[in-house]
Amino acid sequence: MRAYRGVLSIGAVRNIVLLGALVRVPHFAGAVLLAVHVVETLHGSFLQAGTLAMVVTVCVATSGPWRGRMVDRFGLRATIAPAIVLGAVCWSVAPFVGSAAAGARRDLGAVRHSGVQCGAAGDHRPVG
Repeated sequence: MRAYRGVLSIGAVRNIVLLGALVRVPHFAGAVLLAVHVVETLHGSFLQAGTLAMVVTVCVATSGPWRGRMVDRFGLRATIAPAIVLGAVCWSVAPFVGSAAAGARRDLGAVRHSGVQCGAAGDHRPVG
């Protein structure tokens, strides 16, 4: 424990460890929120919700080392500011992604039931 105490007594190290811990809470809460959104709002399955939560978690885990290198290279503020802006944009768009996907599925369903065959170029046989 003395080694940890020595390292954590350095102000910059302590700040980055605390910030790193606090930053992870919204990511994991966001994964849960997305899962609930998929099941309740979009009427998706728990498999789809779990897959989405897994993808978010893997993205957060794989971006950690990259973000650490960016902190070492450019500093904490220069690294966190773009992440906050990008996160705000993504979370602002996220509620509407399900609506767009549902609309695309509805439109594709209408095309499929209209008698138009979606196939190779020049292949215009009616469905039937």
